[in-house]
Amino acid sequence: MTKKEERQAIFDKTNGRCGYCGDPLQKGWHKDHMEPIGRESEWDRKDRKFRQTGVLRKPENDNFENLLASCPKCNLRKGSSKVDMFRYELMNTIDSLNRDSSPYRFAKQYGLLKETGIKIVFYF
Repeated sequence: MTKKEERQAIFDKTNGRCGYCGDPLQKGWHKDHMEPIGRESEWDRKDRKFRQTGVLRKPENDNFENLLASCPKCNLRKGSSKVDMFRYELMNTIDSLNRDSSPYRFAKQYGLLKETGIKIVFYF
């Protein structure tokens, strides 16, 4: 299977929607490893930052069954988390907003938003 055919097959897995939020995928969508592969990095003294070496920590997770189409927002937010950890982090977003964001608390106080407590269900 060519890379183009693989990308189309990943896109088709979720009918052209983000596997997490379910929004229709736009140009520039990401392919995500549901179970992370992890990438090794090393410190670059000259630029004073970490650079990826290309070595995978869990190469067994780099397979078609583990790939999912994702919108950039969801993929970047998920990062290298496992799916269950991503769900847990999303579920705790409201707690973080209530603790750390006075504009959020203010908007809630004036009825501009309502917390629903719904369970996070991913599209896939």
